[in-house]
Amino acid sequence: MKKIIAILALSLLAAPAFAGIQSTKHDLSDANGGFDGTGTITEICVYCHTPHAADTSVTIAPLWNRVNPALTTLTLYTGLDLNATAFGYNEANVRQSDAPLCLSCHDGTSLSTDLVNMPNSGGNVPGDITNANALIGTDLSDDHPIGFNYSQTATADGELHDPPNNSLPLFGGKMWCSSCHDVHDNTKGTPFLQYTNLNSALCLSCHIK
Repeated sequence: MKKIIAILALSLLAAPAFAGIQSTKHDLSDANGGFDGTGTITEICVYCHTPHAADTSVTIAPLWNRVNPALTTLTLYTGLDLNATAFGYNEANVRQSDAPLCLSCHDGTSLSTDLVNMPNSGGNVPGDITNANALIGTDLSDDHPIGFNYSQTATADGELHDPPNNSLPLFGGKMWCSSCHDVHDNTKGTPFLQYTNLNSALCLSCHIK
């Protein structure tokens, strides 16, 4: 019996710890606040993903269930020494990144639009509960550049780690929102960071300062 208990204890210690969005700010279910106003939606994933009738035009996220913003009025960041512009930091590449997925909530208006496939076949839509800190909008002139080729930019800049430290991911060699943020895990660093930013550790994953 003691041997069985010991084996079970070791297996639990060896088992990976999986984080999730339950009870985080990305949990829009009624159990976490009832944002759709009906008090009946207990599903968590459905506000971004659906097993049926998904938007198949979105190829960078599985079974996508949100109506993405058109982003017709994007304004991009312009820094004093922005090498990224020469290597793909432009409106077209921002639109082809994961930014439309993120802004389908964080533009401040799209969160309250219809989902592609409504939960419970209802028409249930979350209210616009994006607070001021999370409201990015489509004016990205005060936000970190994305959509550019990281390696080419790093070579031209001379003050960037190539590749980024701390296993920050690139997507087709490009920096996206998901390079810094993990939308399904809020345990590594808030808000939903890929790596802790204690003592600017996340920033220093790329920047040599």
